[in-house]
Amino acid sequence: MYRFSQAKGLSQAVVSAAYNALLPDTCVLCEQILKHPQPDHLCPYCRLALPYNLISCITCAMPLQSTATSYCGPCITKPLADQALVPLLHQREAAYLLHRFKFQKSLREGQALAQAMLQMINTMHAAGQPLPQCLIPTPTSWQQRLLKGFDHAQILTRLLSKEANIPVKAHLLKRNYGPPQRQKTRAQRLKLAHSTYTLRQPGKRINYQHVAVVDDVLTTGTTARHIVQLLRKAGVERVDLWCATRAT
Repeated sequence: MYRFSQAKGLSQAVVSAAYNALLPDTCVLCEQILKHPQPDHLCPYCRLALPYNLISCITCAMPLQSTATSYCGPCITKPLADQALVPLLHQREAAYLLHRFKFQKSLREGQALAQAMLQMINTMHAAGQPLPQCLIPTPTSWQQRLLKGFDHAQILTRLLSKEANIPVKAHLLKRNYGPPQRQKTRAQRLKLAHSTYTLRQPGKRINYQHVAVVDDVLTTGTTARHIVQLLRKAGVERVDLWCATRAT
């Protein structure tokens, strides 16, 4: 049995080496061949070139001018969430990766974004911050999933779940069918969120004390704020936001 397992492992290594030689991994930005496959499909140079959100508000991830404070002005009195983890600014290379993932259904770009998020999540956890009990993808209506055949928030959530070993609970929230929010103004988004996102079982208590809501990009924060309020009313004590990019 041991020899069989050893031979099987050797054959898998040979097949993997042959596959990498014939179809090598390439950087999702500059497209140069990667000598060794990377989980984020990025070369070292493009990884360094990403627009990282290095100094930001703890509760909404809006970029700050200095480290003198941990909060932006609005979040001092009205924080968006308990904590927001958003590693990238929605600019240049990061915006390109998100557009490819979201609108061209390219999983490799989604993996690049997930790895950037995981790096920030792991750093947070290593510093003593607790991980959430579950991950909740920002919901998409079933009509949109049927039309697009792709649920970017749920895919991103499952990539994070697999690496961080945190369960996904996609059944707690629902989105009613409506036009994409990117087609709406800020004023229209403020009205849209309250009628679009609801609890799947209104009035039922959610038995989690700490959750993280996952989405691709954090823009005005309207949707996030409404979802945070819904979850808190349902009994969740701490709600974090995990997004790939932050619009400014």
